[in-house]
Amino acid sequence: MSKKAGMALSNRVSRRRTGDEKLVFEVPIYRCTKDQFSDEMAKERAICLGPLKKLQGEAPLSFTAAENRFDETESYSWLYNEAIGWIQLSVHGTEIKGELYIVKAKGIRRRMRKRFQWAGDLFQFDVFPNDSSTKVYNTICTELDMYRSELGTKKRYLDTEAFQNTGPFVDWRRLVRS
Repeated sequence: MSKKAGMALSNRVSRRRTGDEKLVFEVPIYRCTKDQFSDEMAKERAICLGPLKKLQGEAPLSFTAAENRFDETESYSWLYNEAIGWIQLSVHGTEIKGELYIVKAKGIRRRMRKRFQWAGDLFQFDVFPNDSSTKVYNTICTELDMYRSELGTKKRYLDTEAFQNTGPFVDWRRLVRS
């Protein structure tokens, strides 16, 4: 494939699923952990409200109004807002695959405008008839952990909490066979 054709593929915003491909889970990738984000917001709050701290004792209502204004205009939720990518886990026939959708930007920063683009397959593997659901789940976990170790060098956070809470209870064999 030529470089030009490869570049066109990497700039696609989304990829169409085939009719028998089933989306099973989406695993978010965040710019930072929730604790790091909370620390950043606390520092920003201290910088913004620091000069007004003297008002807290003298004019508590004014200070409370300033706190409320900060919360309404500057503060925001980590969940969804700090997402910089997603791994879609899907089933296609007897195959399970993880596809990466990520923000394409030179630098990832807080409050950036984002456009997610399909970046390709992270992994795919066949589920054989004698594979247990536990084995399939563990294989997916191993693949996600390998990608997590890659992300660790970039100080990104792969949030597998929802997948780990529900994945062990999924009948993966039946899902693949249906």
